Amino acid sequence: MAGDLQPEPVAAKHDMFGFTKTIALETAEGGTTVNAICPGDILTPLLAAKFQSTAKTRGIIPDEVKREIQLAAQATVERQRNSSRSRSLLHLPCS
Repeated sequence: MAGDLQPEPVAAKHDMFGFTKTIALETAEGGTTVNAICPGDILTPLLAAKFQSTAKTRGIIPDEVKREIQLAAQATVERQRNSSRSRSLLHLPCS
């Protein structure tokens, strides 16, 4: 869960995107396509601790923090689903 004051996960995600783009450009002439499929958050002890910390700071329970994050993620997916450009981009890796 990348967010405020968490440069490490943000940097790691940017590294992965940069790596994918570089390999895609290097192999494009040969007809090879390269894609990155990025899953959502994975509940690790680090993420669970972040939920606990955020919940304590905000005076709510950790499950409420998780629910808010899931709702925000759903809203993002809905915006992407409503974008014709996103739909065409999502179909590329599957073709």
